[in-house]
Formats: sequence, C-alpha cells, structure tokens
Amino acid sequence: LKLFFARDYLPAQKRQRLLFSLGTGLCLTPTVFDENENPLNSLISSKLNLLLSIALDYELALGKDISLLVGIGIDHFSNAATKFPNTGINIPHAKAGLSYTLQKKAISGGDMLNTPFDKSGYFFPILTLARKSAGRQFDDNDWAYSLILQYVRRYSPRHAMIVSMDYMYNNTIRKIRNDPQAVQSRIGLAAGWQLEFGRTAFFMQLGYYLYRPVDVDESLYHRIGLKQQIYRNLYLTSFLKSHYFRADVWEWGLALKI
Repeated sequence: LKLFFARDYLPAQKRQRLLFSLGTGLCLTPTVFDENENPLNSLISSKLNLLLSIALDYELALGKDISLLVGIGIDHFSNAATKFPNTGINIPHAKAGLSYTLQKKAISGGDMLNTPFDKSGYFFPILTLARKSAGRQFDDNDWAYSLILQYVRRYSPRHAMIVSMDYMYNNTIRKIRNDPQAVQSRIGLAAGWQLEFGRTAFFMQLGYYLYRPVDVDESLYHRIGLKQQIYRNLYLTSFLKSHYFRADVWEWGLALKI
C-alpha cells in the first residue's frame, strides 16, 4: 500500500512529460528472520515494514490517449530499526511500455500559478513517539521521542518551505554505549520542502545535529513523512527518520497548526 506524489519537470511541453515521483507506504512480509527456522534472512525481521519509493519516468504522447512510457526507480523496504536484524531490501527497477489514459482533464499551469494562496507563515509544534531497538543482542525495544517546532511558509498554492528546531531523546544510547551516564538528548536544526494536497501534506527535511554529546551515528539526519488533518488545526503525523540510507526510527505523533 503506497501513497506517492509526482511532479512534471517539462510542464511547457504538450507531448512530453518528465515525472519525478516519491512515495511512502506499508508492506506485509510473510517470511522474516527467525534464529532457529530462518537464520540466514538478515534483511527483514518484522512482518510489517515501511516502503520508500523513488522513480523517474519519461512519457511521450503517441496519440490522443496513448503514450510511450520508460522509467527507472528504486524501492526500499525496512522496519525503521524497530527490530533487528534490519539490513533492509533495495529493489532497483526499470520499465518500458505503453500508457493508456482512461480520462484526461486539462489543467492550465498558468491558472494554477495565479491561484490566490495564503503567503503568511505558521508554526507547527509536533510531539512524536517511536519504538527503537538498540541492537540484535537486546531483546526489548525502548521509547524514543521528539519535540519538533516547524515554521512553514508557502511559496505557491501547493508548495511550502520548512525550517524546524528538533529536540530528540533516544533511550537506546546508554545501551549501545554500555554507559548508564551517557546523555541521550540531541538538538538539531532542519530545513526542507512540503507538498500540500487537500487535508494531507507530504514533506522532506535535511537536518544537522547542533548538540550531540554521544556519537553513535552520523551528524546529518533526514525526515520524510506525512501530516494528515484530523480536526481543524489538529494533525496526525507519520515520519521516517534516517541517517543517510540507514533507518533510525519510525515516528508517530500529533501536531497543532498555530
């Protein structure tokens, strides 16, 4: 099950489209790691996993409703470090074929650009919780949480820039370092981009740890996720936080638009 967005990088061309798509979702894996029955499967250790997908497609119209479609992409499957081992699976793919459009609705790019929108910024305080494993040698999971203050400002009807200050607390650091006095708090500064469609928003951020007294991973971190409006200014959030291509935590939380 996947939710994705696509952006056309050739909007001025009538017969061609260059589409970049990015998506996230969930997948079920029936065969997982088991120390006794399946010890060689170090890729996936939990049945419920997170899916991240990136693709680049080129489409050339051959007729009114038929187009030639070629593309490349990669899908990543991981449980976001909720259970180990968690090497994850990366599946590159390529495609070529014909695309048939059942229903086509013309949208004027100029009309979209001229649509009035609120240019004033707003704040987005977010509280997230996650379950995280310290490693394969530990049987239990620990809690990790984040307090995030985002500032969001639109620059088009659907796109916005994001700057945020992040406070993160990771209960696994003392176990990893085998030090009961290790500081488990971190503070980071992040910036990114947000796509808004209806009651849902999709965003990506790149962050840097300003305060990281215990070095257990890289100084840069990434967040990709969704915000879903559930009541007026109240939102449900789901984020994947990672360090480069290594998942850190899968965060769930609540946010308030101010």
